[in-house]
Amino acid sequence: DRVIALDGTPTPDLWQLAVDTRLSHEQALSDKERADYLNDTLGHSVVQTAGDAAYSYSGGNAVKPERDGLLFEAVADREGTESALISTKAAISQYEEEGVLTAVGKHKHYGNLKGSNQFEDERVGIVVGSRHYGDDFIEMWGTLAGKSVKRVGDGKGMNLDYGEFGNKILHHMREHEVLQAVLRFGRNGSPTTVYVHTAALPEWVPIEAKGHIDRWSKGKREVFEVLKTDAPGEWMTDEINEQVESISERQVRNVMNELAEDNLIEKGKDGRATLWVVEDDEIGRLQRVRFRSS
Repeated sequence: DRVIALDGTPTPDLWQLAVDTRLSHEQALSDKERADYLNDTLGHSVVQTAGDAAYSYSGGNAVKPERDGLLFEAVADREGTESALISTKAAISQYEEEGVLTAVGKHKHYGNLKGSNQFEDERVGIVVGSRHYGDDFIEMWGTLAGKSVKRVGDGKGMNLDYGEFGNKILHHMREHEVLQAVLRFGRNGSPTTVYVHTAALPEWVPIEAKGHIDRWSKGKREVFEVLKTDAPGEWMTDEINEQVESISERQVRNVMNELAEDNLIEKGKDGRATLWVVEDDEIGRLQRVRFRSS
């Protein structure tokens, strides 16, 4: 008798524990062929927006609804349509509570999508955050395999280390789960763009573009809040400086120049003095999220 198992994101050690230790593993496609299949056959383009952060959202403590809401709106603005969203159950709950899903259509959590085709017609998707079931989960699989597994060192995020066997379990619940979520979208063969807000992706996955959410300084945020109080409107530098406490007038001027360079405001003249013009009541808020080709 023979058993043939097909798995797009296999962890052979887990298959061997669950089925038979004599089970052998052969990779049908090379990493390049898998990348070509993702891009050319499935029509998926991946945009990564998390830098090198894992954003482990299982417990909910690391979730930042306001920041992630900016991403949802920026994606809708870039794509011209609302997106579908996959994240952890804890994150979805916080997004609903904070009201940041206005630019999102369908949304489901990881655990509610096993074998699902609910997003097969969605051409724009977002996967936010990765999963981590806790050290106990990884240690349990180590026990089943007859191996001692413990967290090594004090690394966090993408630097977590559980040793050779434990890291296989880590990647199975983290990178493989994220990739499976990516593959939920656009299963009808139409070109699909998936925004992935976590660094937890298998290394072979091709990244078409990267995005970045600006982390504004305290001074820049304070200037921004002053401008919002009377937008649209016009400002002189000293008028802004009178309402800003954390930075000097020179720094205020530097911030205004940065905002002008980013096309959030316009720089003009009133006689010999500089005039700052805010034309939009939102002051280009979504420009805080930037995208660039890889």
